[in-house]
Amino acid sequence: MNKAKAIELSMAETLRQYAEVGEDVIYRVWQSMDFDSRWNEDEDRKFPALDIRSAPAQTDDDQQTMFCDTTIICATMIDDDKNNEFISAMYEAVDALLDKLFKQFLTGVDGEELIYLNARIDEHASEKINTPVSLTWGESMSPYEDQGLHMIGTGLRIHYGRSDY
Repeated sequence: MNKAKAIELSMAETLRQYAEVGEDVIYRVWQSMDFDSRWNEDEDRKFPALDIRSAPAQTDDDQQTMFCDTTIICATMIDDDKNNEFISAMYEAVDALLDKLFKQFLTGVDGEELIYLNARIDEHASEKINTPVSLTWGESMSPYEDQGLHMIGTGLRIHYGRSDY
């Protein structure tokens, strides 16, 4: 499995396990659309949704440490969330989990969330990614409205060493 796909799946599993975004939220994992059993290719775009995507791996200056920028986008239909209450709650739940993950990494005190994320990455890509991973904040996405949707997003950069060379 490619590294970006492994990280997308691992982040989606961690979000599903720990972020209280609501039971009706569809998880759209960019390289694994069937991650959420409610996804249907005939109705690809259901909302509310969390869209999880990771960019292909890049290297740090040392040419050995790699990173994938992972973006989590919260989306709701404007007509279903006119006052932005639901999307705000979704974003708050995602942001709270990412804050926990980052704090656990930064302080070196692994909590169950970071342990879970690392275990998922091990499960999906242990032959290519050394865990535990390191974290830095990635790009955020300002709230916007387009084509009948509300969207807001945040990002986390997942750093890791390669285990295959």
